[in-house]
Amino acid sequence: MIKAKRLLRSAQRRANASRKNTFIEQIMMASQNDNKLFHQLIQNQRGVKKVNTDVMIFNAKEQAEPEDILEGWKNYFEDLYRSHKTDNESKYNTERLILATMQNEIIEQIETNRNEEIKQANEEEVTLSIQKLKTGKSPGADGISAEHLKNMPTELLQYIINIINLIFKEKDVPSKVKEGVVTPVLKSGKDKIYPENYRGITVTNCFSTLIESILKDRIEPKLLPQQSKLQRGFTEKSSSLNAAFIVTQSADFYKEILAQLVLLTLDAQKAFDKLDHEILFNKLYHDGITGNIWILLRNMYKNVAVKVKWDNTLSDQFIQRQGVRQGAKLSTILYKRYNNNILDALDRADIGAKIGNISVVAPTCADDIALLASNKHEIQALLDIVHDSTKRDLVTINPNKSDLVPLTTKCENFSVQLGNDIIDQKSETKHLGLVRDSKNKLNIEDRLKTARKTVYAMLGPGLHARKGMSPIVALKVWQTYAIPRCLYGIEIMNYTKTDILKLERLQQQVCRQIQGLPNRTANAATYVMLGVEPIQATVDRLVLTFFGGIIQDSASIEFMIIERQLCMSPPNSNNFINRLKEILE
Repeated sequence: MIKAKRLLRSAQRRANASRKNTFIEQIMMASQNDNKLFHQLIQNQRGVKKVNTDVMIFNAKEQAEPEDILEGWKNYFEDLYRSHKTDNESKYNTERLILATMQNEIIEQIETNRNEEIKQANEEEVTLSIQKLKTGKSPGADGISAEHLKNMPTELLQYIINIINLIFKEKDVPSKVKEGVVTPVLKSGKDKIYPENYRGITVTNCFSTLIESILKDRIEPKLLPQQSKLQRGFTEKSSSLNAAFIVTQSADFYKEILAQLVLLTLDAQKAFDKLDHEILFNKLYHDGITGNIWILLRNMYKNVAVKVKWDNTLSDQFIQRQGVRQGAKLSTILYKRYNNNILDALDRADIGAKIGNISVVAPTCADDIALLASNKHEIQALLDIVHDSTKRDLVTINPNKSDLVPLTTKCENFSVQLGNDIIDQKSETKHLGLVRDSKNKLNIEDRLKTARKTVYAMLGPGLHARKGMSPIVALKVWQTYAIPRCLYGIEIMNYTKTDILKLERLQQQVCRQIQGLPNRTANAATYVMLGVEPIQATVDRLVLTFFGGIIQDSASIEFMIIERQLCMSPPNSNNFINRLKEILE
């Protein structure tokens, strides 16, 4: 009996070793030939838990049966996409909604009589839009994916063009093209049993994506010149780091002039899902999107049919009456247009934070609005402007997820009021993925922990060279997953030589470990054998790349800040331009 157990355990060990060796070989091969498979295998190595839960709580009632959970999701999204704006007139100011609805009916009659035709799509335009479609994505409700259009016979292209031009002529799309499938995606770090902690991502019909791509390319050039300079999200040559850069430089400036500065981050509840269609298309018309293309855009958002997908099962269909579909081509540009008037109102108020004569009152990334001001009265006035604008736009700001944080030392402790709710001051908050507090410095210890946790989660026991993992593959995992996470935003934050040294030591430790080298191995030898660049070189490259992006847009706030620093910044100041000079010297 004992001998049999030993033989069984021996066989199990051999089987596990064989399976592990096979897995490692797959990773090593994929790292050279197939990036998509490489990432998939690494994710499998982590042993990611099942995302879907077996229990959900809808309206305080627990549901455990799959069909009940699916029905709960269907009811949740149907209620979310149904307008409740006129149910609570004390919460919203419906004057704009009533006026926009009346105007839109008149506008449609006027534009129908004018009949300003939409320019017909041509072969070059449609081909370019097809090339831009992303592959490897789930097909829409019709089962057609981007790969079908990309690989279709060339003789079918003319039929596609004819259908698109027929849609342009009729100023509407077929009901089947309007269908979408919403998949609930859990937000990071949230409890998976509550539907409020999920974000609904819509997979649209592939033909709808193609039409939206063409329309986006046509209307975006008209809308971008009117976009507020404070809006940095979903904009070409810009990112969330551009908005974060403005916050960092504002804090540095106010510290230099020995003045206080506070940051108020605002959270709009379900911003993309509760956007009102009548107000949106009224704003688009006044922004110059006129003629039959305005009628087509409005019709595309009428009677949009939606199904919810959960655990590979589809719910019954329902109608989406508000919101833009997250994941659709037009959703980002439409949302930016929707909240643009808030940013314009804040800018016109001529209060709030300024760097010299440069207004930095509300650096924004999509729906993430951050208010900057030097005292309680200004921040309260700015909040009142936002509150009034959002009530008219039928948007709700969540006071429980909005944070008031001092960005300089010796700030007075105060609270602000959002309607009937109080927002108290906190010591720190996370804004656009970066921790903000009065120090305005890099939180190096958290980043070191993040890097260690990431690399060990990705590779587990296979990190050491003696475990069979190729050092080149292990290095690729480190550079692909750990480095971007621990260095995120470092180019726009204030870091010290000590911070870089700590990161450098961690990378040296990892490089020695994946090569099976002793701790006493020289740093140069550790890096040379793998061909790794030092952390300092990586950070310098990130700073230079970010600077290269800023100087491409001379009208941006970031460009004006750097231009001012070049002219007026003292040599000993710890700001972006001085760090850049050190790199280039």
